[in-house]
Amino acid sequence: MAANFQWDYAGGREMLNAPWMVAEMHARAERVKEAAIGLAAEHVSDDDRYGHYIDDFEVDSGTEGGIHHDRAWARVTNDNEIAVYVEFGTSKMTEQAILRRALDAAG
Repeated sequence: MAANFQWDYAGGREMLNAPWMVAEMHARAERVKEAAIGLAAEHVSDDDRYGHYIDDFEVDSGTEGGIHHDRAWARVTNDNEIAVYVEFGTSKMTEQAILRRALDAAG
């Protein structure tokens, strides 16, 4: 006998915004943050020229993410003034891709 499955959109939305889902997304983002700090420590000197780049990684999470605002989300950011140059490089600096590599490392 074949099973029949019917997706319940309201139930799916409730599951994707559930507190445990937000907590899981936040925990995953924290792992990415820790990986980013480790990679940054290897590749970016945290002296006065760079301010406190390594200290500026932050995790944020919540609900109502996604294209339809119906799912949990989390993100890792670094708002240090050099973050974009460290991530993507310049004509005088090779890209380090810290956040991209941290995402890969954290799995």
